[in-house]
Amino acid sequence: MLYLQIYMTGVLMAHSYTVLQHRFTMSTKLLNAMYISINRQFKRETGKIMTYKRFGLMKLGIL
Repeated sequence: MLYLQIYMTGVLMAHSYTVLQHRFTMSTKLLNAMYISINRQFKRETGKIMTYKRFGLMKLGIL
């Protein structure tokens, strides 16, 4: 009886672990996608700022 209990506990633990692992991979994929989109947006914004700066400096005759 005790062996059966231990075995069942092990099976349940393994199952919950796989479920957690699956959830974790899904969340990491989601986070990765979010990070990539945020990074792209950030790069676009910084690029705009850089061009504005360059344009402003050109207007002032520094560059």
